Amino acid sequence: MEGRQSHHVNSGDNSDTIDAPSIDSTTTTNNTATIDPTNTAAPASAEPESEASTTPSDIRLQRITDYLEEALAKASPLEANLGATNADLQLIAYRMKQALEEALQQGPATIADLEELERTLEQYIKITKQIDRFTQAAMKLAASPSAQGSKLPEVLPKS
Repeated sequence: MEGRQSHHVNSGDNSDTIDAPSIDSTTTTNNTATIDPTNTAAPASAEPESEASTTPSDIRLQRITDYLEEALAKASPLEANLGATNADLQLIAYRMKQALEEALQQGPATIADLEELERTLEQYIKITKQIDRFTQAAMKLAASPSAQGSKLPEVLPKS
């Protein structure tokens, strides 16, 4: 699969690795996270090709992919990279949420398990706060005159 990158999220200790399934438009049978920025699949708002791609999880992953593709298409390298990093964090946060839900459904067996869940939840909250900060920054950049096609403002005074 040329041009694709695999992303694996590790919760800190080597015991809990979260493998994300592919988020491109093809169906997969493995647990490898694949973000294909050149993916030309129709956005989630278009008619789905099959019933399999209509679960909330599939739709959410497709929306993250759509956001990434939209960000990378921006002319400004700053806006493109900010959006791409935000998409990466959104994927990490979503996978953490899935892991937390799975762990909560099983129920913590010990106090140590509960403490680990609390640490993971705290990390999830930190990531979502960073997503919010990146989103606010992206919105400000998009609204700025420099994003409307004018030159970047002068930083140094003219001599």
